[in-house]
Parts: sequence; C-alpha cells; structure tokens
Amino acid sequence: MQSVPEPDSAIVNFGKRDSAFDAGLPQPVAHYRQGKTLPVPTSLVETVGMMDQYAMLKLKHGAQLQVGDMLLFSTSHPCLTFDKWQVLLLVDDDYNLLDELATAF
Repeated sequence: MQSVPEPDSAIVNFGKRDSAFDAGLPQPVAHYRQGKTLPVPTSLVETVGMMDQYAMLKLKHGAQLQVGDMLLFSTSHPCLTFDKWQVLLLVDDDYNLLDELATAF
C-alpha cells in the first residue's frame, strides 16, 4: 500500500507495466503487515483502475488497510504478466530469495 488518500480509496505501487489486465483487473488475494499474515479483505477491497505504475483500490468500511501493508494480487492472464518480466524471483515463505528464474517468452 503506497497511499490511502481517502477512507474509501487506496493506491498500490504496481500497474499496467507489471501485471496483465486484459481479462479483468488483478484483485488482492493475500495481505501482510510487518511480516504477519492477515485475513484477505476480498469482500472489502476491489481494484477499480490501473495506470502504468499504480493501481487504484476501492475500500469498503472495515477494510483496515494501512500504508506499508503488502498485498499480493492475482492476475487474469499469467502469460501476459510473465512477458513483462525477464526474471522472476523465487522466495520462501519468509520472502528470503532462493533463486532467480529466467522467463522464456
């Protein structure tokens, strides 16, 4: 989470350059704060727009997202997302880097 400018909106720091969006906008599927896993507020958060480097979220009452929270997003079309990255990072459950994986698209 990069910004929560209003109680019902937030901005995250990924966008069209990072993820596919052709068959639906990426939606949050995991939520972390200070290294701890929190419930995913899927019924309270919706991606409503994307720009080149940012995505905009609509927040419903009770979402409780904060600047600095880490959200993991789904993608509607993984192949188009992989095409945007020459290298993917393989990490363990604690986000320690295990390996670099070259994509071949």
